[in-house]
Amino acid sequence: MSPGPSTKLDRFGTSVFSRMTELAQRHRAINLGQGVPDLPPPGTLLRAAARHLREGPHQYAPSPGVEPLRQAVARTYRDLYSLDYDPGREVTIGCGATQLLHAAINGLCESGDRILVIEPCYDSYIPCAVMAGAEAVSVQLRPPDYRLRREELEKAFEKEPRLVLVNTPHNPTGRVFGRDELTLIRDLVLAHDTLVVSDEVYEHLTFDDHRHVPFATYPGMHERTITISSVSKTFGVTGWRVGWACAPEALTSPLRRCHQFVTFAAPTPLQLASADALDAALATNHYAAFRAEMGELRDDLVRGLEGTGLRPLPVQGTYFLLADYGDLCSITDESFCERITSEVGVNVIPLSPFSSTPDPRDTVIRFCFARRSETIQEAISRLALLREKASTWVTAGA
Repeated sequence: MSPGPSTKLDRFGTSVFSRMTELAQRHRAINLGQGVPDLPPPGTLLRAAARHLREGPHQYAPSPGVEPLRQAVARTYRDLYSLDYDPGREVTIGCGATQLLHAAINGLCESGDRILVIEPCYDSYIPCAVMAGAEAVSVQLRPPDYRLRREELEKAFEKEPRLVLVNTPHNPTGRVFGRDELTLIRDLVLAHDTLVVSDEVYEHLTFDDHRHVPFATYPGMHERTITISSVSKTFGVTGWRVGWACAPEALTSPLRRCHQFVTFAAPTPLQLASADALDAALATNHYAAFRAEMGELRDDLVRGLEGTGLRPLPVQGTYFLLADYGDLCSITDESFCERITSEVGVNVIPLSPFSSTPDPRDTVIRFCFARRSETIQEAISRLALLREKASTWVTAGA
């Protein structure tokens, strides 16, 4: 009998995004589930891409990334956050933030190490830990406020994790962690001599009075933190797969050793175009305009949910909105999302797959509002049927 395949990832199955997107396509539903913007990217970015595709180069970039993009990333962090990174030794370009998360976790962790994960969380975190042979130690955020609790965080740190994964603005909850929460993490990181990977891909998507503060700016954290971001969210080009990691050389070196054997390098013309876009964003009001546009779309969706029976939760950052459907019915979130997709024609994402130990009593789903205004308005018109439809789901027991 021949040996079978590895079973270490069997428990994860197919991504919820793939499953729900396939369901949306089958029922021709408006997709407000997956975080894939349908807004046009900035013209400066597209013109830069066209130029670099015409002129080249078209061969491998250096594995750490092309020099113009590493320099542009370093300028951005210096100008926006007063963080200094050497573009040659401390900035690494990869194939999107997800690939760099994999490289950071696998570069820093040994088999048997523990990684502290704040859940619900982006669905790649725990699989990356498993691939590194590490054990995920989870701290749960709970509705409706999704705040970090000191007692739970302190208890998790007692297990002496080697690495903490921080994500703010937070996917999927839309939270921007407060200074008190980040200071608590900082204090525990120092007390337990822990490293940090900070996923900050939604750094420019904050609303109202909330603003992003990079974790590396907290006292004592610069030398312990790998900060990861990308062009995907800020410029609406999730398919480009260009991201970056900034860290002191002692943390950059193991990340690069992993990165070079996974994808080696991101696409050269798109790296060069991303460098142009970052410099243009610093020279214009791109980030402020981007926040304003997304804030209007958020407000459109919140207003549109009035009268549907869904209760929107506060959105401080990201382009995701959580809503509670508990006033409509008590079926599971996965069943609710399948029903609303197939019978109402609006695709949303259940929250339970974002947690390794979801509470079956929770009735919360996630919308993505990075959509054209007309797309949101059409979804709202379809959601007018939700109360009537959901009343039958209770009795059906789906």
